[in-house]
Amino acid sequence: MLPNDELAEIRAAIADLLPDTCYILSPVSIRAANGEVTQTWGTATAATPCRFDPLKGTEQDGAGGVKIYHGYRVTMTYDTTITSAQRLLFGGVTYNIISVDPGKSWLSSLRLDVERV
Repeated sequence: MLPNDELAEIRAAIADLLPDTCYILSPVSIRAANGEVTQTWGTATAATPCRFDPLKGTEQDGAGGVKIYHGYRVTMTYDTTITSAQRLLFGGVTYNIISVDPGKSWLSSLRLDVERV
């Protein structure tokens, strides 16, 4: 078993290794005067520490053509609250959240897989 103070030190060390900031976006529904509902994305958080690492480039067949996959693995602090229903804004680019890693025995960081919108 890992003592709580050691886990806290690991979490602090990982937080120091997150060189970037991103913003968590949440969907917001807006009803127009004619009754139509449109969805937009509002910033749910202040700047959140993160690290973006590109995943190995792959190509996928799509509608008879080839589509470049712009995937990344994002690391955030262990206590970040985020779901796959949200998006990330990083460097002026918006990303869909493909997956959020499940809990672990020693939750030291949070990992997400994302792709460009």
